[in-house]
Amino acid sequence: MATEELPAARQLVTTWWVPEQYAGQTTATLRRVGEQVQRSGRPVDLLTFSALQDSAEITERLTRRGSLPEGVTVRTLFSDLRAWDAEGVLTERLATLPHTPPAADTGVPTVEEEGSRWCLRTYDEHRELVHSQMFRADGSLLARDFPVEVDGEKKRYQQFFGPDGVPTVLAGSTWDVYYLWLDHLVGDGPAVVVNESKSTARFLSRYRNPRATTIHVFHESHLADASNPYLGDLYVAHRRIIPHLDRFDAVVFLTGKQRRDVAERFGDAPNLHAVPNAGPPVVPEPAQPRSLLSRLRPGPDRPERGVVVATLKPLKRIEHAVEAVALVQARGGRAPDFGLDVYGKDAGSLASIEATVAATGSAGQVVLHGYAPGAARHFAAASFSLMTSTTEGQSLVLLESMAAGCVPIAYDIRYGPDELLVDGETGFLVPGGDVSALADTIDRFLALPPRRVRQLRDNARERLSAFTDAEVFRRWVEVQRAAVAGRARRLSLTSLRVPTFEVGTADGRFALGAEATVTWDVETWTDPTPPPAPTARWLLVGRDSGRPWRQPLTVDATTGPEGATLRLDGALDPLAVTVGERVADVYLEVTAGSSVRRLRLNGPSGVELSGGQLYSTAHGNVSLRKR
Repeated sequence: MATEELPAARQLVTTWWVPEQYAGQTTATLRRVGEQVQRSGRPVDLLTFSALQDSAEITERLTRRGSLPEGVTVRTLFSDLRAWDAEGVLTERLATLPHTPPAADTGVPTVEEEGSRWCLRTYDEHRELVHSQMFRADGSLLARDFPVEVDGEKKRYQQFFGPDGVPTVLAGSTWDVYYLWLDHLVGDGPAVVVNESKSTARFLSRYRNPRATTIHVFHESHLADASNPYLGDLYVAHRRIIPHLDRFDAVVFLTGKQRRDVAERFGDAPNLHAVPNAGPPVVPEPAQPRSLLSRLRPGPDRPERGVVVATLKPLKRIEHAVEAVALVQARGGRAPDFGLDVYGKDAGSLASIEATVAATGSAGQVVLHGYAPGAARHFAAASFSLMTSTTEGQSLVLLESMAAGCVPIAYDIRYGPDELLVDGETGFLVPGGDVSALADTIDRFLALPPRRVRQLRDNARERLSAFTDAEVFRRWVEVQRAAVAGRARRLSLTSLRVPTFEVGTADGRFALGAEATVTWDVETWTDPTPPPAPTARWLLVGRDSGRPWRQPLTVDATTGPEGATLRLDGALDPLAVTVGERVADVYLEVTAGSSVRRLRLNGPSGVELSGGQLYSTAHGNVSLRKR
């Protein structure tokens, strides 16, 4: 494809680090940026911030594995800082940071260390970082990162040192050093910065370089509790990101369902997009034997073995896969080669999985291989794969399994499986967490005649046509273009107030009116036109399920440079409470650009209709009760 299809901007991709034993997220990132380079002709800089790694070492390791795409350059923060130090420009560049008065180190005793040639990190008893020391190639101290408390606020300072050990510049925030590096790489711009990591999302959401367009990618579910997408707890790392998605020019989810869940719960905005990971190239089905006997009495053309490729951590629930295989084996009638191969590095679950193997007597069927680079190649030798996670972002392993003709059997969880698999046609969906149903599905699959199995494999491969590199690149071009276009019109709603609120009845509905005032931060608004008038809607949130329901309002707005005054009018049907709910809380939700804010309404109550009642809670807030 032609170069001009991507925005004319430098391409930067950010992540915290590149693990030595990496899994789906890093694999997906490297594949996507490699395809982007090939299709656009624009090089990509892959930026990492962990001080434990050096860019030359990462480059050598990825090159040795054949995983570093041509045109992708790996850069690490402290590798570049060491290079600046060697050139004699580090202190001069750091001196442009805000002046920082010294503060006392508030570090506590450390109980654990981790380190490399480049960095030594110490941790307290809660595995919280205490100190970091960063070194030059000759082993001398380049910088020291330590905790302080300033005006009651906990912060981290970075003290830099000259080659002689004398302190030079004191940086009052590690983020300031990150921003200095990014500014240097963005240069005169323009640049597009695509962030791939939740660990780097917080400080990138506050990056305010007008020459840089920022995009954040959700590689995983935002939900720690996926049983209810409207009330379920968020993962800790996402709790400070989700409420501020308007700080990014674009936010990309891997599935449409996750985008919809976030939009329903937190408010829709034009900067929210859904673009999947691309599937790997399809592995052709081996030619079938042509002997008369094989045609008359066809048998399985692969061993009756399943495969799991996953990082061994609690949310993957590999124990469920082991238990299901044990149930199938206990029922009898399986081929001698029946079993399960598990590939993945330990991230906290290996001991539990080993205990499950022992408790179920599955040592003869379940083999734990540990981490294996390129483990996806093993899908081609297995009959089926198992995916038993609690949550996923999309599950790249399902795509890899389908490409190899290995029929996936997956828990029907948020997010990914139901957008990839049609139950019984391209794989199998099992109620999440139901081990017995998982075992039943394995039995059901293994009982299928070989011809039906081959049809499933063909269907799975054909399904990948919606996840080609060309299609994913096309959609990423659209996202980048929309983000760059929206960059000049980025604003953030900073306050929402409703000084007046009235309720009446008309035509069997509640007639609600209000006056609202909003203020916004337009520091990054560079478009010559003024910000548009906000839109607004009444928002009902079911008391039990949390499911939202929205009713657009008529808005008469008077806007100014710092905000707007809104006159709002709109009716509310007393039966609008979500089916199954008796009570819903009433909010006002306002959108300006990509910024969404909501406010629980407080005001008049005691208005009744035949279908329901608007009433005040003990705190004076307005709720709707359905009769």
